[in-house]
Amino acid sequence: MRLLCVILWTTCTWASDRAVAADGPHVVINEVAWGGTAASSSDEWIELYNAGDVPVDLSGWQLRAADGTPTIELRGVLAPGAFLLLERTDDDTVSDIPADIIYTGALNNRGEQLFLIDASGRVVDSANGDGGDWPAGSARPDFRSMERIDPTAPDRDDNWASNDGVHRRGLDAEGQPINGTPGGPNSASPSPSTPTVSPPVPTATPPPTPLPTARSSPTPTSVSRGRVLIHEVLYDASQPGSDAAYEWVELYNPGPEAISLAGWRLEDNTAGDTLPDVLLPAGELLVVAADEDAFREAFPDFHGTLITVADGKIGGGLANDGDRLALRDPNGVLVDALSYGDDASWLDPPAPDVPAGHSLERSPPGIDTDAAADWIDRFPPSPGQLSPPTTPTASLTPMATSTPTPSATPTATASLGSIQGYVFLDHDGDGHRQPGTEPGMGGVEIRLNTGASVQTFASGWYGFYELPAGTYTVTASRLEGYESTTPDQRVVSLAVGEVRVGVDFGRRPLPPTPTPTSTPALALTITPPPGGWPAVALNELLPRPSAVDWDQDGEATAEDEWIELYNLGMEAVDLGGWTLDDVADGGSPPYAIPEGTILPARGYLVFFRRDTGIALNNDADEVRLLTPDGLVMDAFAYERPGPDMSYSRSVDGTGPWVTDYPPSPGGPNRPPPSTNTPTATPTPTITPTPMPDVVRLNEVLPAPGEIDWDGNGAATAEDEWIELYNLGSTVIDLGGWVLDDVPDGGSTPYVIPPGTQLAPHGFIVFFRSQTGLALNNAADEVRLLAPDGSLRDRLAYSRAQSDVSFARTIDGMGGWTDQYPPSPGRPNQPPTPTPTPTPAPQIVFLNEILPAPRDYDWDGDGKATAEDEWVELINIGDVPIDLSGWMLDDVPDAGSAPYVFPEGTILGPGAFMLVFRRDSGVALNNGRDQACLLLPDGREVDCYTWDHSPGYDRSFGRWPDGYGAWEAGLTPSPGRANTPPPSTHSDDEGEDKQPPEPSPTPRPSWHPAYTPTPTPTPHPMTILSIAQVRQRSVDEQVCVRGQVTTPPDVFGRSIYVQDPSGGIQVYMSRGEWPELQEGDWVEVCGRVADFHGEREIKVRRPEDLRVLGSGRPPRPVLLRCDQFGETYEGMLVMVVGRIIGFGRRDLRLHDGRGEVRVYVRESLGWKRPRVERGQWWSAVGIVSQYAIEKPYEGGYRLLPRYEDDLAPMPEYLPSIGTTISIAE
Repeated sequence: MRLLCVILWTTCTWASDRAVAADGPHVVINEVAWGGTAASSSDEWIELYNAGDVPVDLSGWQLRAADGTPTIELRGVLAPGAFLLLERTDDDTVSDIPADIIYTGALNNRGEQLFLIDASGRVVDSANGDGGDWPAGSARPDFRSMERIDPTAPDRDDNWASNDGVHRRGLDAEGQPINGTPGGPNSASPSPSTPTVSPPVPTATPPPTPLPTARSSPTPTSVSRGRVLIHEVLYDASQPGSDAAYEWVELYNPGPEAISLAGWRLEDNTAGDTLPDVLLPAGELLVVAADEDAFREAFPDFHGTLITVADGKIGGGLANDGDRLALRDPNGVLVDALSYGDDASWLDPPAPDVPAGHSLERSPPGIDTDAAADWIDRFPPSPGQLSPPTTPTASLTPMATSTPTPSATPTATASLGSIQGYVFLDHDGDGHRQPGTEPGMGGVEIRLNTGASVQTFASGWYGFYELPAGTYTVTASRLEGYESTTPDQRVVSLAVGEVRVGVDFGRRPLPPTPTPTSTPALALTITPPPGGWPAVALNELLPRPSAVDWDQDGEATAEDEWIELYNLGMEAVDLGGWTLDDVADGGSPPYAIPEGTILPARGYLVFFRRDTGIALNNDADEVRLLTPDGLVMDAFAYERPGPDMSYSRSVDGTGPWVTDYPPSPGGPNRPPPSTNTPTATPTPTITPTPMPDVVRLNEVLPAPGEIDWDGNGAATAEDEWIELYNLGSTVIDLGGWVLDDVPDGGSTPYVIPPGTQLAPHGFIVFFRSQTGLALNNAADEVRLLAPDGSLRDRLAYSRAQSDVSFARTIDGMGGWTDQYPPSPGRPNQPPTPTPTPTPAPQIVFLNEILPAPRDYDWDGDGKATAEDEWVELINIGDVPIDLSGWMLDDVPDAGSAPYVFPEGTILGPGAFMLVFRRDSGVALNNGRDQACLLLPDGREVDCYTWDHSPGYDRSFGRWPDGYGAWEAGLTPSPGRANTPPPSTHSDDEGEDKQPPEPSPTPRPSWHPAYTPTPTPTPHPMTILSIAQVRQRSVDEQVCVRGQVTTPPDVFGRSIYVQDPSGGIQVYMSRGEWPELQEGDWVEVCGRVADFHGEREIKVRRPEDLRVLGSGRPPRPVLLRCDQFGETYEGMLVMVVGRIIGFGRRDLRLHDGRGEVRVYVRESLGWKRPRVERGQWWSAVGIVSQYAIEKPYEGGYRLLPRYEDDLAPMPEYLPSIGTTISIAE
């Protein structure tokens, strides 16, 4: 029994009087189910245990991972010997034991560092505190928890064990036993049945007597537990002028446990700075910088933990001739101090004054004698690195236990690389991704041989980062129903610092296997259509029978559940070998349909539970139809069905799923009549459809422009056209069918003449010159009606573009798109790739030019000649650019011949490329000349003209890189970030600074055709993907690049941007945004924040956003309603569903799989459109989260931006997510 005072405690007054904060390891992390349970790998849980003899008040405590996810706020009073159970997301994780706290945030299966932090910020316990893989526990297939063996012993790998699978407690969400003991004694404890509660055992060992020293000085000692040391200080930067922005202090935790720095202060002789809430792990370093941009400019290869102070200077600014530093804990207690130069306040004598550009560093690390001898002159400075002692001396002999083994030194950014790529739908099967025409595939698992794994984003993109040089194996998971067009494994040899892109994996649907011909007892020969499985679909199902005896056996029982299939084709189908099932790999056993089970053409067939044994759950379940080879032909998921209520397709075989049609097992689905009382239907009889239901609107072009579509010699409004398609296998006489626009308005309906035939799987086009139907360009609809007046298909559209059609993505069945090229009378196909791969925004620029070499051998061939001229390009984007066929030229039609970049020349994201004169033949004049970058068709991408020389061995360059203004006379930096323009201002000493001389070290040649490997990004701060930013801790400084999806003045002070990995809100309290349009490419730098559950980037100034160029606005990602949530937060999406409810400012859509709330913000200035329940609407907008109370779970809603983001939809559209194959 768990005794938690906030729930039930018989002597609460006594408990609260004696409740204390833990002193030592009284409350411990006792059990961690980091792999989840057999029901779901997401069903993680954690258990705390009070191993002391007094209650502990957990108010203000936290359980936090080192990376910030999860961070769990604790509460309540934990009694002695009691357990506290924390369950992720909901209380179903351990279904039979109530959770004490529900939290969000996943644990990494490859290991996390978990820290238990008390209300004062002190770390009182940890799990896997030394990092690396989890020391115990498992994921699939056993899902064993990681149990603490001795709750009074410290966190060591040998104090953890996996659950033994015998002593177990609790059931998972599916009612199966959990391999763990949530809320009870561990199987790994010395006495699982009766745990022993003991006072905490001190773990600190008194240090041995120190060795004698050679001089009379303070005895060196290692720091005590919980202490942090000042490790390195740079107080006199080499930059000219005021150097306060370039100052920094490095802290070191030499102890055995992580320490929270929340509330700690760093002070000089005039002012102080309060540090943010950040964990400093054991053996790790942390840099406190005055300004992040300045720090990263000086140390571009730094790859460690970095925080900054709010006012841009350490204390009051560290004096160059002498100053002091003091580090204090949250209670104001002095933890460490240093004085240097002419300040002897803390150290007398003070630490030595070091030259500009040098740092003071503690050596050896972790040793503190409170003497100047602890400090050495370090050049070059080494932030992020623990340097060994320069020369061991007898005067600094540490104790035997004085210095803990330092953790591995973080690798510098320049030495770490990445592997990136896409999983894409390979239409043509050639194994090569065609951007824009071969879409990405989201949710595919990609694994690295190191054990790391990721899932592709909605765009199909994935990435592994911070990889040292070496050989890696990248493996993409196989997908059901798809074949691989590329190897499933790719071996990648990664050089030091290399960014490898294009590690792509292609997939395409499996070719259908012909159905074997069978001859049933009726002597009916079943011949499947050529090319694949027959078009059979789930059509209706009833999961919750109640008062009606549906199977007519005389009893109304659960056996009356039924599933109905429908044959879309015009030939009978033998269903022998086909399978009905509920959830994959679970639920009821699949039902294999017997041989000789005939489904007639255009017919229905009903299967009752009494025959199939498939038990459909009343709360939520899924129904699947599989072909004999295991391909999922159709599937439907539902939740909360009503009694005697069926789920029906609104059009047999193809329409969306609805719940308001009366059940009709064995007959066509029809809207409800005036009364809606369910009537039992006998065992199915075959009811032929009176009118063919295989004719569909397939393509519509409402706004002809420059093209003469009807071929009459003139391009006029009469060139509007409508295309129909025949899904069936027989000829259809369209005589009497009707084409129309809006009902009871618009143009006069056009009645198709008798004898107009539409061939099987054929197309027919009707021009306005023939029909008289005038389609509006702004918005209109097209309707197809059968001769009996019934509506068979409908398309509503808005904002038609000139000579652009609306086409189904799959002929007769797919959703509608305006991205396919018009194809009247032919199959709809995605666009063919453009031969010139030009990025939508301009992201490739000329970046630096050196036209007058003289004394330096820039190309590294051993000679300093005119051939050393060079031009540098930069790609400021996030995707690689193929420069094949691009040209570099000087004066057009004069001067040198243009240089054409060879086939296969790739410029990686954030990378530079050098083109030397010896390779290009482009000779640049020292005086007046120009350099131009051209597309293969001769169009200008970028040009720079100069009328005087920058000086010998000097360059023209952009500042900042890529999109900044051109500056003359820069210190050359080929293949690297450009140096800032030389200053003409005087520094503190009054000396005018001259530009530094270029490095005499020859730079190797980099031929673009043979070395496409990108160099590190030129920006002082690393550009992250939005997906990476969403994983960063709150208050961490980040930079991203992306496209604007919501410009200013739509959502007040916020905008939204997105890149291929995701989207995010950007907030500026001043709201002083530059002029922005949808599609603009921008770079944003700010701090990570969380507003009621939604991740955002907070910026302070308009200068924190840079406009990189314009681009085509991103298209929304089409989601099913059940996909809506955290994964797509911040992204521009589109959902389609039926109106199931609405309020003054919101409406709710349901597509048969899930529900989405659409919220129209009052600040938009327009009202929610008038809607009615049951209507189908589409909604475009941003996935946003606003949860009212902590821990800020749920609260997801779609925020439309403009009035036309909400629009009514056709009634008859294929069900989203359903796949039905139609044989050609």
